[in-house]
Amino acid sequence: MKILICSHASIDSIKGGTRLLLEIAGELRNHGCQVDLIDPRGIGLDFDNYHDLKTIYLYTQRLREYLLKNACKYDVVEYNYSLFPFDRNDFPKKTLFVARCFLLQEHLEHIKIPKKMTIRSIFLSFFSRLKGQRLTKKLINLSQATCKQADLIIVCNKDDKYELKARGIDENKVAVIHLGNTKKRRALFDITRPEIPSSLPTIAFVGTFDYRKGAADFPYILNSIVQSIPNVKFKLLGTFGMYSEEAQVRHFLGKNLQSNLEIHHTFDPDKLPDLLSDCWLGFFPSYLEGFPYGIVDMMSAHLPVIAYNCPGPKDMMNTNLLIQVGDRKSMAQKIIYFLSQPEQLLQERIIAKKKSNDFSWEIIGEENFKLYLNWSTKLKSKDN
Repeated sequence: MKILICSHASIDSIKGGTRLLLEIAGELRNHGCQVDLIDPRGIGLDFDNYHDLKTIYLYTQRLREYLLKNACKYDVVEYNYSLFPFDRNDFPKKTLFVARCFLLQEHLEHIKIPKKMTIRSIFLSFFSRLKGQRLTKKLINLSQATCKQADLIIVCNKDDKYELKARGIDENKVAVIHLGNTKKRRALFDITRPEIPSSLPTIAFVGTFDYRKGAADFPYILNSIVQSIPNVKFKLLGTFGMYSEEAQVRHFLGKNLQSNLEIHHTFDPDKLPDLLSDCWLGFFPSYLEGFPYGIVDMMSAHLPVIAYNCPGPKDMMNTNLLIQVGDRKSMAQKIIYFLSQPEQLLQERIIAKKKSNDFSWEIIGEENFKLYLNWSTKLKSKDN
C-alpha cells in the first residue's frame, strides 16, 4: 500500500503534530507500506507553517494543485482535517482521502477557557484576540467542508467523534484512533519505580503553559495545596508556550509560590523519565485536548494524573482521577487527598504505569494499518 502524508508544517522530529506524523509513517512502514511525507516546502511554498488566512488559502490551493497531479500514485492520501475543503469528485476515486485531526477546534465554540485578565492585558490583547477568534472561526468552516468531502476522518478521542456527528458529519466515516509512545521511548521510563519516592511531596505537570492547558487555574490550585502541605514541590516541565521565558511563568504564578516551584521551560525529551523520577503524582487542568502526550508520559513514569474531564483525558484515565472541567477546588482537594494516603497512592501509581502500556505505537500502528487497508479495499471494490 502506497501512502502520502501531507503535513501543513515543516517536518520536525521533536515538535508536536509533525513528530506524530513521522511516528505514524514509521509504524505504517513497519507493516510494509511505502509512505511519503510532504510539507509546505515540498509543494513549492517558502514558509514552514501557515499563520494567517492568506497563507492558509495559499497552502490549500497549492496542495490541491499537487494532489490533482499526484494523488493517483497513491492508495491513501492523508492531510490536516481543516485544510482540504475541495470537491471529492475532482480527485481519483480509487485513492482513499483521509482527514486526520489532532485537536478538534470545533470544541472551542462551546468550551469556555478562562484567562487571567488585567486592564493592561485586555487593552493589549483585544485586537489579537479578535484576530484569533476570526481565524478559529474560518478554520472551523474549512474543517467542516474538509470533513464532508473526505472518505475517512481520523480523530484522537470519542468526544471529537460525537462533536463531528452533532455537526452533521457521517459518524460511520469517523474513526477514533488514539496515539502512543514507541517501544524505545516506553523503555526510557523503566528507570522509574512504583514506590513513592523518598523526596518531598512533588507534583508534576508536563505541557506548555497556556490558557488552554489551564494556566489561569494554576495559581489557585497550587496555592490551595501549599496551604495544606507547605513543603510540597511543583515540577513544571515544558512550559515554553504562552511565555518565552521562565521568569514570566514565575511572575504569572505569584511571589508566594516561588520557593515551591521547579520549572524546566524546555527539556530534552529523553531526559523526561529522570525528571519525573522523584515525582509522586501529576496534574493536568487542561480544558481541551486531542490526545495529551503529557499525561501518557506521566503515567509511564508511574504517576497517576489528576485531570479535568475534558476531551482527550477522559478517554485515557479512570474516572476516579477525573475532575469536572474548571472545578479547581476539587482538583486541589483530590491532589491533597492522594498525597496524604500513601497506600492508595502506591496502588494508583501501579495502575497508571500499567494503563500507559495501552498507548503503544505497536498496537495503534497496527490498528491504523488495518483501518487503511479495509477502507482502501472497500473503496476500490465499490468503484469496480
